[in-house]
Amino acid sequence: MDDATAERQPLTGRQREVLAFIVNYQEVKGCSPSFREIMLHLGIHSTNGVAGHLLALEKKGWIAVGRGKARSIVLLDSTRAVEKEIVEAVLCLMDAPPGQRQELLQPVKAACEKYRELTGNMVTSNG
Repeated sequence: MDDATAERQPLTGRQREVLAFIVNYQEVKGCSPSFREIMLHLGIHSTNGVAGHLLALEKKGWIAVGRGKARSIVLLDSTRAVEKEIVEAVLCLMDAPPGQRQELLQPVKAACEKYRELTGNMVTSNG
């Protein structure tokens, strides 16, 4: 199995239902659903059952779940797109003549802020 295959594996029908609910909830409400909201909406009998579905989605490369933080389910497609945007902005900044670097710093900062919003501030700076 190559890295691309390992990165994103197919989902069962129930996993697709869970993922679809998460995607829709995030689009409508602007944040992730709680385990309890997923449980109630999909008729899962316990939050432990929800945790099992989320773990499977995480292992298959569809989401990331922040440990110890409420509403911290991150859709990996969204973060991958912003990561690419950050890399492109940094490369552009590195290739720019010294006099233009200050103005090119803004797109880097904007992309980093977008990433921070998507990940629910699971990524923090050290300074």
